Formats: sequence, structure tokens, C-alpha cells
Amino acid sequence: MGSPEREAIDAPPVHLVEVELSGLDAGGQPTTLTLTPSAPAPTDDSRALSTTSVRVTFDRFLLPGEAIRQAICLQPSADPVPTASQCQQGVFLEPSYDPVHRRVTYRLPAMTALVPDTKYWLTVLAATEASPFGVRAFDGAPLEANVVLQFTTAVMDPPGGPVDPALDEAARRAASEELFCTASACVASCAVDDQLCIDKCPVSKSLVVGCGGCHGPLEIGAAAMGLDLSGVERIPAVIGRVANQTQTGEQADEVDLRPRRFGRAMPHVDPGNAGNSYLLYKMLASPIYARMDAAKGLAPGEIDRLRASVVVGLPMPPYDLYAAPQSSLEALSAWITTGAETPACP
Repeated sequence: MGSPEREAIDAPPVHLVEVELSGLDAGGQPTTLTLTPSAPAPTDDSRALSTTSVRVTFDRFLLPGEAIRQAICLQPSADPVPTASQCQQGVFLEPSYDPVHRRVTYRLPAMTALVPDTKYWLTVLAATEASPFGVRAFDGAPLEANVVLQFTTAVMDPPGGPVDPALDEAARRAASEELFCTASACVASCAVDDQLCIDKCPVSKSLVVGCGGCHGPLEIGAAAMGLDLSGVERIPAVIGRVANQTQTGEQADEVDLRPRRFGRAMPHVDPGNAGNSYLLYKMLASPIYARMDAAKGLAPGEIDRLRASVVVGLPMPPYDLYAAPQSSLEALSAWITTGAETPACP
């Protein structure tokens, strides 16, 4: 038998779908710059804001441990960057991975900005045996090849324009608490008279409404796979706890943050890391997700691959009636990313 590190990966490579930047159009109005491998630079006079984040979307679910700052190089230089070690003038960025959109968002640290009126080159790196830093799918398949894109920053950002730097600890906590109790952005996306959608927005309600039917109280033996989501007061108990369906191998009841096989000993909710949270993947493994706008660009067969190697059993929830809308999934992912706070809600 061959070594698992040397065994060929029987899975399709990752492809870049698009990169989005906040910017200004030729008339100075707010816009979103969208770059793709086939259109790697703006075709008009649109420019990026100096405070923009860099939002990179892929066609496959990623290995979260590889969605790191060294997986890209953003620099004000046309010098080729075949590997991370050649990123000599790279801008320091802070990444976060959202599995719902299969998107890595790279943000500038607080109080920093790109240089105005400057051309930047963005290289999205493919991992190789010689250079391990680069994008990989959850099953280890690498980005097919490096992708190089470019944009120019605005001469001056407009007063009061969007600012998208990385959140500090206090801001993350506040955002996480708001998502748990209110999720106002999600509510705003629901139709005014769609109470079912509104009820599924705050994490404190969405997990109970969507999952509490199968994952009822432990006391009466109604918690499928030992997961009790019968009430908001039960949610803190699942945070940081290994999901039963991921317990394989030795010490499988202890969270494994860097497993040799993705998904082993994965917690239901890993605070700060939506990409390592089994509860979210159970929802993404549903056929309902494939019909959402968030699944645009998803590689064919990707949900089947996720279910074959990571997600066991039925998706959550198993019926369309209880399924979370896309805005609710987005709120859940953002809640986890910002720390999975569970305050007492009004």
C-alpha cells in the first residue's frame, strides 16, 4: 500500500470563479469590481477603493487550513509570483473563509490602506509539492494553476465610503452577538410578510426552528446522534464539541484542528472557523443548497463528494419546509466566524 501523502488525488482541481472588490465606476459612483480568469482586469475605468477587501470565490469547498494569507500575493508590482516565497512586496492581509459561498475574504488590518492611484497585481496560488502554500479543496485537490489578476486603486476614496478592514476583538464580539440574537441583515433580506424566513434568521432561532424537531431534548431521548438543539439554552453545549459522526480513529472525542483527513473529529461549531464546523456542512450537504444563489459556480458533483467523504447521514434539516434560507446560512457562517458568541437575547 502506498503512503497517503503520495497517493494520487482522485478529485477535480479547484478553479477560481471570481474576485470581487469594492470600488468606484468611471463616474465616481460606488460599484463592485468583478475579476475572473477570462476577464482578469477591469475593462472600463473602474477603480478599487484603498480600503477594499479582496473576496475570492472558488468552485469547490476548500481545505480551511490552507485558506491562509500565503495562498495569495497582492503587490504593487508586475514581477511574477510563481510561489509564495517570491511575493516580495506583498500586502499583509487577514483571511477568513466562508463555506457557504466557498469564498475567502482577505481584509486589510485596521488603520491601513492600499496606496492610492496605484496598480496592483493579485496572484492566487496553486499548491504544489515544491511549494505547499496555495489553495486546496477539502479533499486535497489543488487549484489547477496560478491565476493573475490586476486592478488600480482610486485616486481618492469618497468621504463616508465603505471601509472593510478586519474587525478587532470587540467588533467581532459585537457582530457575533447581533447575529445570534437579531441578524438584522438577514431579516432585511426577507419579504416583509415572510415570517418563516424572518424566524430563521437569528442563530438563536434558526438552529431551534430548523433542527430542533430531530434534535430534541436529551432528557427524553429525542436528541438524534446526541445533538440537542431543542432550545436556545442548549446551543452553547454544542460549541467546541466533536460531532458524533466525525469520531473516527484514536482519541476521536477530542477536537482535531489539523486532521490528516479533513472532517475527522470535527466540532459541531469551531468558534472563529466556519470552515471547520460540522453543523454548517450538514446544511450545505443538502440538495436545497445546490439551488441557492450561493451555489453559483459550484463544481458538478461537489455535494456528492462532500457527502461521500465528510458528511454522514441525512442533511440538516432533512425536509425543505424546515430548511434555512440562504440569508440564514450566511448569518450562521458569519456568527461562527466572528466567534460564536451566545449572549442572553432580549
